[in-house]
Amino acid sequence: MIAATAPVARVDLLVPSAEWARLAAFYLDQHGVSADNIRWIVLPTDDIWIRDYAPFFGVDAHGERAAAAAIYDSLPHYPQERDNAMGAPYARLLGVPFIKLDIHTEGGNLWTDGAGTLIMSEDIYARNPTLSPDEIERKLRRAFTFERLIITPKLRHEETGHVDLLVKLADARTVLASSPSIPFNRDALRRASSTLRKEGYRIFDLPALPPYLNWGAFAIWRSYTNALTVNGRVLVPTFGVSLDALALAIYREAMPNYDVIPIDCAAAADGGGAVHCLTHEVPR
Repeated sequence: MIAATAPVARVDLLVPSAEWARLAAFYLDQHGVSADNIRWIVLPTDDIWIRDYAPFFGVDAHGERAAAAAIYDSLPHYPQERDNAMGAPYARLLGVPFIKLDIHTEGGNLWTDGAGTLIMSEDIYARNPTLSPDEIERKLRRAFTFERLIITPKLRHEETGHVDLLVKLADARTVLASSPSIPFNRDALRRASSTLRKEGYRIFDLPALPPYLNWGAFAIWRSYTNALTVNGRVLVPTFGVSLDALALAIYREAMPNYDVIPIDCAAAADGGGAVHCLTHEVPR
């Protein structure tokens, strides 16, 4: 991912210590990846899924950059204190004010097109059982300016409830969506596509992969929608299966003005994520 991103954007790479920075730089050098456009940031975290706990960045009412993050506590059996706390020091490093939202959710369940639409799955309600839908929307508006909030179904037997397993925004009028082409969660995927079509989106259906048990323990849902757009490129997860080629071809059709770059996520998928989960964009 760094090799695909660093030529078009500065990469802020979080490491737990200076020693880890040296080891990571050595690893990249051994694999022919330049560290020239990497900024090493010593900021310890608990896990690799930075999409879920890093702050979102935007522009406030005065035209100044600001950052906001929700309460991150979705993994009760794992350490999360450092993940939940990283937003404020990172925003401070960038010199922007930071807001901690009084709501429980993760970045993987927040898709915004930057043009007035916010898309989430209905897991937002389960994560905040004491709040009404209107209260949830009001709290979200502390950080996000949106004209419409679209709620999609949650996949059954999938732990995260994140919308980035269902949808990838290509532009303000186009989405790529996991196709209801397999029996697993077919109803939820159909309802998600129907919801998006009713909202006027042009939809490109991506192949859906069946779930599997990682290490025989947890159900894993691999999704081609778990991608990242960055400065003219779109990094698309691949999983070492025959449908990878079809997914990449659909991305090239849906996003013809972007360089489509495959990223091998077979190992990352075992942990429960892919490209989108492992990254977080910081607009300048």
